[in-house]
Amino acid sequence: MPGLFAIGDINTYPGKLKLILSGFHEAALMAQKAYHYVYPQKRLVFQYTTSSTSLQKKLAWRDHAEDHLHRTRRHRAHGRGGDRLDGDGDRAAQ
Repeated sequence: MPGLFAIGDINTYPGKLKLILSGFHEAALMAQKAYHYVYPQKRLVFQYTTSSTSLQKKLAWRDHAEDHLHRTRRHRAHGRGGDRLDGDGDRAAQ
């Protein structure tokens, strides 16, 4: 049926592995196919959150990642989880 997309356990095809990982793969493929179905004349611009600054801005990714890094460094420097770090985030001499 055109325009109907299925992923996960309900979807079957030769060689399918019923793994969560397979479901993620199917979701990515389905999203691309659905995009082309809805917008047949548009080019899909595929982006990754780890390298796309426009996506990072939309998701406030960089601020969150930097905040998490600073919080982790503070915890480690005060002996709460892992190695002690100096002010630059490097391992402190023991």
